[in-house]
Amino acid sequence: MVKPPSVSTILQMTAICSLVLTLPLQADQKTVTADLTSGDAASLWHLTPQRAGIADGALRLDGTDNPAGGLAPAMAVLKTPAFADVSLSGQYMVEQDPGVQAVGLVIGSTDSLNFYYVHYDRSSAILCRSNVDESWDEIKRAAAPHEPGKWYSARLERKGTKLGVYFQDKLLFEADAPDAAPGLVGFYASQTVAHVKDVKVTGTTA
Repeated sequence: MVKPPSVSTILQMTAICSLVLTLPLQADQKTVTADLTSGDAASLWHLTPQRAGIADGALRLDGTDNPAGGLAPAMAVLKTPAFADVSLSGQYMVEQDPGVQAVGLVIGSTDSLNFYYVHYDRSSAILCRSNVDESWDEIKRAAAPHEPGKWYSARLERKGTKLGVYFQDKLLFEADAPDAAPGLVGFYASQTVAHVKDVKVTGTTA
């Protein structure tokens, strides 16, 4: 598999997306559902400048071209809240591209270098960790092929120090994450134009 470009610079962006926040499920638990049809759907997410936005009720992330040079992913990151235990889910579709056609789900982002993410490329779901030493520290992978033009469900969960990776509502695998920290959540696209809808985040706020 072609190693995707670094995602260590993806948190430097401008804003999108209004939200509907439900009442707390517990004292510190919250569910966030992104309303991607709202006219002011630009205030609560960070977006990669010029490469991410909203179209037809979905996030549109253009990971095919980086005006600054290189192949840095296009990304949308929820500004607040930070989550500890969390479930991040959405439906995604990729467009045809000769590259890896990847969509990523990010959790536990404490800054532009430190977070966990699952990278869904054209053939696999790959769980990785990014830190100051390595932006692609692979933990585990499983087959999860997707095709351009079709919608797929994806989910990344953290419970304590355990991470769960889901594809098409099926648990693919779990893995330990002993150094997982509370942080922000988001999505990215690499070497494709990706569309993400039905975004939902449920978890314990930090």
